[in-house]
Amino acid sequence: MKGRCSLDAVRLVVGTTMAPALRSRSEWDCRACRTLRLTPLPHPHFLRLIATIGLMALLLPGVLPAATLRIIPPSNTRLAEGSGTTELTAELTLTENTSNCRFTADIATSGTATQGPDYTISMTNISIDVPGSQGTTTATQALGITVNDDTEIEPTEEVTLQLTNLNTGSASTINGNSSSLCPTTFDAGDAVTLSIDDDDDTAEPAASDISLQGQPGQTVESTFTVTDDSPPITVSTDIGEVTPTSINASSGEVTFRFTVPAGAQTGDTFTGEITLEDAQGNASTVSVTIGTELDLTSLPGLDHNQASVANALQGACEAIAATPEDGRSAGQEDLLASCTSVQNSDNPGAALDQLAPEEVAIQGRTALALLRQHQTSIYRRLTMLPRDGGGVDISGINLTVAGQNLPGSVLQQAAERLLGAGAGDILDLGRLSAFVTGNFSILERDGTGNEQGFESNAWDITVGADYRFWDNLVLGGALGYADSAADVNGNAGESDVTALTTTLYGKYYFPERYYVSGALTYSHNQYDSTRDVTLGAARQLARGDTNGNQFGANLNGGYDLTYQALTVALQGRITYLNTGIDGYKEKASDSGAPGSGTLLRIGNQTIDSLVTELATQLTYAISTGIGVISPTFRVGWAHEFLNDQRFIDARFLNDPTGQRFSVRTDEPDRNYFNLGFGASAVFPHGLSVFLFTEWFEGRSDTRYYAFTAGARLEF
Repeated sequence: MKGRCSLDAVRLVVGTTMAPALRSRSEWDCRACRTLRLTPLPHPHFLRLIATIGLMALLLPGVLPAATLRIIPPSNTRLAEGSGTTELTAELTLTENTSNCRFTADIATSGTATQGPDYTISMTNISIDVPGSQGTTTATQALGITVNDDTEIEPTEEVTLQLTNLNTGSASTINGNSSSLCPTTFDAGDAVTLSIDDDDDTAEPAASDISLQGQPGQTVESTFTVTDDSPPITVSTDIGEVTPTSINASSGEVTFRFTVPAGAQTGDTFTGEITLEDAQGNASTVSVTIGTELDLTSLPGLDHNQASVANALQGACEAIAATPEDGRSAGQEDLLASCTSVQNSDNPGAALDQLAPEEVAIQGRTALALLRQHQTSIYRRLTMLPRDGGGVDISGINLTVAGQNLPGSVLQQAAERLLGAGAGDILDLGRLSAFVTGNFSILERDGTGNEQGFESNAWDITVGADYRFWDNLVLGGALGYADSAADVNGNAGESDVTALTTTLYGKYYFPERYYVSGALTYSHNQYDSTRDVTLGAARQLARGDTNGNQFGANLNGGYDLTYQALTVALQGRITYLNTGIDGYKEKASDSGAPGSGTLLRIGNQTIDSLVTELATQLTYAISTGIGVISPTFRVGWAHEFLNDQRFIDARFLNDPTGQRFSVRTDEPDRNYFNLGFGASAVFPHGLSVFLFTEWFEGRSDTRYYAFTAGARLEF
């Protein structure tokens, strides 16, 4: 039996599930009454409040979203490269009843990390189904991100995961139920940002910088250690070479080699880099600096003079090389180039000889020879003074080389014995006498390890007058001019000396045939020299000029033995000489040209000599129809006491340190012999002529020749 239910008995529920539209009372089936739970109706005001809230929910969707889908980040958002897969969670939160709905969203990525090379995600979209009827609840879906590993050195990168394209719809296939109740409001949570830290070794391979010194043409090397945690380590360089070029361990030794160019100048610097790169791509550079080293003091086979010059050059050029280029003079630059030229030379000893002022020793030798030559003229005049008489004597025109000459007394005695009264006419000279003496000499000396060889030609002329105060005492004075020109062997230079001399002399006759004589001499000298300095292609003539003074004193004694026409003269002589040469600065023949930086400042020179001589002279007078001819032979033994080995100081004008060096001369010959022979002729009417030749024996490396010729005319 059918019945009807009253609408007033039906309770309307306003909530998240919509009630079906009500039919009219007549349309309700009474069976529906049995399915409805009838309760007392609430107060009408409460019903109006509930209706208002439902209406607002219908009119303002999204104000209170029915569902939220978000990605929950891991507890540690900093991920390490190569750390594997990190699990994330996609979480759906429902705030209203849902029935048979599917929630979907796409996962968008952004940031400095690149998907694929740097990371991958397990899915690119999310789909969460809510089957059946669900009230407020939470549903999740697993999501994974895998961080990839690579060998590229990278900074920390970021990846941001953001849900986009959110959508809801019926999930009709779920449980075979096609009905659904899905929210119209659907929200995405905040974006999730993850950091990816590079796990690669970012430390650069380590090695110390290299600084080397080398000589031109020399190969220098240095061994250093390379360390890194990511072998193999590749080693390369843009200067020189390295071995090995690859190290397969975390530490290893590498040898660097560089050949300094043969034409490098002292003070030049060569710079470059050695590049170190490991398997991770980490790279570092080693700075390489090679300076051109000056090493002249250790050159092999140098003698004293060469080593002395080398030591001074070393200090000078090191100081110049340490001076900034804009602070160097042109002369210093040239001296620096000369140091390099010596170092690069195939024969550095010969190159140093070019710079050593060994030629300067010639000045002292030729000056002493000139003074001895002048004293020889005075000595000859003294030995030829007769015991009585005067007149004008020019028989002393003499060619000699530091030798002793035929005494005039011997000629006079022979003439007296052979010419008788005629001789008295010739030899009656009165108390005042005048004489002229000339000398010419040749001195040759071989080069040694200390001195340059040379050949010199010297001449002098002396004029004087003396007065016989008593029969046994004669005093006089003389003036002389001398010149010596020396050519250095091998066209290595020249050395000229000119001298003006003043001499006071005297002779005293003892009874019988003894006599004693002496002389005091002062000389003022002018020196001009030229040194040829050739280093490689650089050639310069170093010119010098200076002055000096000389003092001389000698004391002579003798005794004449006669037997008919033979005269034996016993002679003794002691001679002291002092020579002083002022220091001077050399001047370049071509100022500013290569080689001008090698000019020198030569120091003062002092030479002392004390020589004794014992001699015997044999003369035999032969009478002829035209006059008396007397051949003569002489031999003397000389000993040197004072003239020791000398050291000549010098320094390079362009040396900023002013360091001095010295070159030494040879040891003197202590003992040697004077040998000579000649002849004289005395003719009637006051005419006499003389010829004598003399040389040395026993002087090492020296050849010394003497020629004496002259004529004497009575007025």
